Amino acid sequence: MDAVSQRRHTNSRGGTVSFLRRLFGQPEAPRDERGIYLYAVCDRCGQPLRIRVDRQYDLNPHDEGGYIWQKTLVDSRCFRPMPTVVIFDRNYHPISMEIEGGHYISQEAYEAAERAATHEEE
Repeated sequence: MDAVSQRRHTNSRGGTVSFLRRLFGQPEAPRDERGIYLYAVCDRCGQPLRIRVDRQYDLNPHDEGGYIWQKTLVDSRCFRPMPTVVIFDRNYHPISMEIEGGHYISQEAYEAAERAATHEEE
């Protein structure tokens, strides 16, 4: 295969396999290079929250190294304010997570709660 033909069959995003996924309906998930995702639940109403923390705009340098994120979260069910503070290390991994009026959960627990809520609506 010559260089021109090779360029037609591959691309910079993953080559032929990527093209075939898009062609046959398995779109690639968009990458979110700046987002850090956290998951929480309101203690009052049980509403699960998916929270996106932007590495560039939401984090502030922390005195002890790493970063700090302070926000007041509000869910869409009971609208209870939940102040939170999360401290990240230099690699953006959470090392301390505090929240009033809720608690943090894993991504798996969030996805299970979302699936359960979807089945209740049906």
